[in-house]
Amino acid sequence: MRLRIRPETAEQPWHATLEDREGSGRVEFDSPLELARHLAQVGRLEPRGKLR
Repeated sequence: MRLRIRPETAEQPWHATLEDREGSGRVEFDSPLELARHLAQVGRLEPRGKLR
């Protein structure tokens, strides 16, 4: 997975994009809390050792 985070600036709000390694799946986040909740959910669903 690839995580790209664009910090908040005076011109643009905070934003993050999470992509799978193949580039076929992508999830967009508009807040750090939204990203944290998603990562916590993924951590519960994936068997230990599969997340890298």
